[in-house]
Formats: sequence, structure tokens, C-alpha cells
Amino acid sequence: MFRETYRKEMEQVLLNERQKERLAGLMAAAPARRTRHVGRTALIAAAVCALCIVTALAASPTLRDILGQSLGSFGPYSQEVEGVSATDQGIRVSVVRALADQSGGTVYLEVQDLTGDRLTEDTQFSSWVRPMAYDPESRTLLARLDFYGTDFLDREEDGMAEVSIGEIWGGEFFEGIPLPADLLEADNMLATMAAPEDQSHGTNDGRIVLVPEQTPRALEGAPWFTLSSMGFDGQDRLHVQLKMQEGWEDQLPDHCFYADLAVLHQCLEDAYGGSGRYDLVSLQGRDYRLENGRYLDFCLMPCVDVRMEDGKIAYDYLPREAYRGLPLTLQGWIGTRERVEGDWTLRFPLEILPERTVTVNQPVNTKLAETFTLTARSASLRSAPQNGRQGSLQLLPLTVYLEDGTRVTVPRGRCVDAGWESGGTGFNTDTWTFPDPIDPAQVTAFSLGYWYVPLDGDTARPAGWLAELPEPPEDAP
Repeated sequence: MFRETYRKEMEQVLLNERQKERLAGLMAAAPARRTRHVGRTALIAAAVCALCIVTALAASPTLRDILGQSLGSFGPYSQEVEGVSATDQGIRVSVVRALADQSGGTVYLEVQDLTGDRLTEDTQFSSWVRPMAYDPESRTLLARLDFYGTDFLDREEDGMAEVSIGEIWGGEFFEGIPLPADLLEADNMLATMAAPEDQSHGTNDGRIVLVPEQTPRALEGAPWFTLSSMGFDGQDRLHVQLKMQEGWEDQLPDHCFYADLAVLHQCLEDAYGGSGRYDLVSLQGRDYRLENGRYLDFCLMPCVDVRMEDGKIAYDYLPREAYRGLPLTLQGWIGTRERVEGDWTLRFPLEILPERTVTVNQPVNTKLAETFTLTARSASLRSAPQNGRQGSLQLLPLTVYLEDGTRVTVPRGRCVDAGWESGGTGFNTDTWTFPDPIDPAQVTAFSLGYWYVPLDGDTARPAGWLAELPEPPEDAP
């Protein structure tokens, strides 16, 4: 999660080596875009947009540039928000810009420490807000809140939406901290005990953790903690237990450190892929806090089989010998500044992009496609189950076809809403977000996988089937 979040970072004020590598990777991966002619109105709108950004982030030209890069070609479609801010505990949070339609969008925030140095480039928030870039000179952080569906922001009929933050905590992401390879030997079975009841994950695993201080060692690149115990319990599960250094006991929040499961999965694929020896059913872990945060125990739970045993679900975990030689590392986040609690509630008018809704009412994949809605930002398909087959269509690629002969393909979507109507009928709304703005009025057809639907105004004509899928964009995953 942490690495994926920060691969999306824009250029920072002061780039360290890690950030330079990530930025270079982003630039190398960026595909060449087909040139599109922009009309006079769009150019004027873009100029006005740039002026608005200058006004909002005048204190930091670099943050202003990063905001412009993040908006990209959607800049002219974004909304300026003025005069909406909240100040508490000497920290001011302001709404800068927003880009939204009914399926979701992004709210951009400016966070400034007016009295101290409590923010970092990796600052975390109590809400879904995440950092983008930090300017230490002005002590200002550019952040964003990505949301799905306007209900996420409690948008009311009058258009007023709300962003609420209750905690701001400056800290640092860490990753790539190597774990001792000799402690991954299959015979490294360690003594265990039960974690306190308040650490229960609501499961029947007995809250098994390692007894502290069985394999104490320093960890390279980790000044905040040392290794307390690392080894296997009686269920073949690997535990990594940390001991926090004095004064750091409360600085590593719950669920904010773990052995890098992505690295573990790739290592297993490299070592055993295709052999069928260790095919993973699931790959997850649990953490436990001991002695008021003095020790933190993370239990890896890579499952290779699930079965019923005496009427209960039983799991078989990855055998101990499979770990031998794997280059496992730690990653996570730790607070390096004061944790600041307060009330930063921001209410502002959230403008929604104009939309075009087409009535479809045709079956596809055991669903009834009811309506297809287009905005400059996204396409959304609302469907209802047929014959009781509930589910979404989000994993299918969607292509829209334009009057000028061009087409835009989005490899996969996201389910942004699902539930049941008052009469008990289920529904799903799946959304595909465009890489660049489109003109909804220029869309003549769309396809979902091989299913092709021509459009006639606000009505869909009878659907057909394509002989082959449209080619995905070069930057598709």
C-alpha cells in the first residue's frame, strides 16, 4: 500500500534519491499522447485555471506546479474553491480545488503549520486524505482526497459537501529494511504466548505471539526499533516482533508496519511459480501490540489450503521450509513529529461536471444494463442482477467511440455503489475513469469487453458483439 501510494507522487520540493528514482520511473512510463486541438474556450479556461492555482498556492511555486501536473488536462474542468479553511492547534487546512462528477473525484487541500514544524512529506491524516508534496520553507503540504460517489463527502441537495479531519501526524514511510535470513530456517521454532484480549482480531487463532527478546538484533536502516524475536510458531506461521526504542512506543500506529507481502509473493513466484508446490490461496497478516506498545508482533499468514474440519474452517499455512533464502524486508510508517488532534471540518460547494445519461435496458453477463452515464471525467454503467446473479462488471475493459473516429479504452473500472432498492431489487454502479477528458456529446458508442452498444442521443440501439477486443492503451497494466 505504502509503495503504491508514493509511486503516484509528483516531483517534490527537495528530491532525495528514492524520490528521484520514482520520478524517473514515472517519466519513463508516461506514454506519448495523441495531439488534440483545444478550442479558444478551453484555452481561456486553462488560463483562468492557472491563475486560480497561483492565487491559492502563491507561497510555494513548486507546490503550485505539482497541483497543475496532478490535474493535467483536467485542469480546465476543475473547480476553484476560495475562502474555505479551518484552523486548529496552529495548523490551517484549506480547500484549494476540486474535480468531481457523480461517480467521484478529487479534492485538493493545502495544509500549513502556522506555529511550528509538525508536518512532513509523509504526513498522515485521520481521514482518507493523503499527502502529495511538502514545501519545508513555507511549512506547507499539498494533499488530496480521492472519493468514490458524492455520498462519500455527504454532498447535500444544495451542493454543499464536507471534508473532516480529526488528526494530523507528521511521519516517515520506511521500506526495504532487510530481515535476517538465518532466522528463516525451518528449525527456528520459538516460544509463544497469548497476546492480551484487547488485541483480538475477532478470530479463533488464540492471539498467538512470540515471547519477546528471543532473537534480539539491530536492524539496518531502522533507528526507531530493534528486532525482538523472529521465528515460527507451532502453526508454521512466521512472526516478526519489534522492540520500540525508548520514547518511540506510541509512534508506530496499529497496522502500520508489516513484512513486505508483495516481495514475499514475488519471491515465491520466482522460486516455485508453476510447480504447484506452494500456490497461495491468500496472503495476509495480523499485528499485535504488547506491553503498551513496547513490543509489536506481526504474524504472516500465507495460506495454501482451506478446508472444513469438525465443522469449522481450517487453514494450512505456507510450510516453514518455503521461507529459506527469501529476501524478506519490512515496510511501514512511523510518526516522527507530534501527533496533533483537532477539528478541521471544511464545508464547501462541490460542483458536479455536466453529464449525459443514456437509457440502455439490455442484458449483458447475467445483468441488465440499465443506464450509461458519461462526463468529461468518467463513464458509469448502472446494472441490476438477473435471475438472482448479483455482481459488478468492473473488471471488464470499457471503450468509448467518438465521432472523429478515435476511441478511448480504460482497462478496468471500479464499483462505486451497490445495494438494494426499496423493493428489494439489487443494483451495481461501475465507473471507468478516463486518462484525459472527453466530450460526452461526441460519444457514438461504447463497448464493455466484446459487448458493443451504439448510441442514438439519450437511447441505446440494440447491442452486438465485437470480433476482437479494442487494443488497450500502451500504459495499461
